[in-house]
Amino acid sequence: MSSSTAQSLKHKLAITPKTVSLLSDAGYKDYRDLRAVSPEYIVQQLKQLPGITETQAESYRRGLRRMVWLATQDDPEEKAKLYPDWTQKALKARGIWSEDFDLLSGDEINKRWQDAIQSK
Repeated sequence: MSSSTAQSLKHKLAITPKTVSLLSDAGYKDYRDLRAVSPEYIVQQLKQLPGITETQAESYRRGLRRMVWLATQDDPEEKAKLYPDWTQKALKARGIWSEDFDLLSGDEINKRWQDAIQSK
């Protein structure tokens, strides 16, 4: 991956170089590529990468919830600062958590987010 592509992913999603490398190894070159996939799907992809254990892949789940949603945003750098907490508890408080949350794509999560905002 080119250094400019890596820098863009790192900057847009507010992630570490290691996470950038893993996403790149899984085939994601642009932050917008994440909008159509679910956190669960990416975790499964990470588990297939050489040198990544199941536990290590699972440790990315919470961050991936945020990343797939940020991929739907025009200003992901700002949204990353405003909404850093993507735990189940925080998502319940926002009114968007469901048992199948990690199966939702970024676009589906964004729809729930918008619906929750409009219902308040």
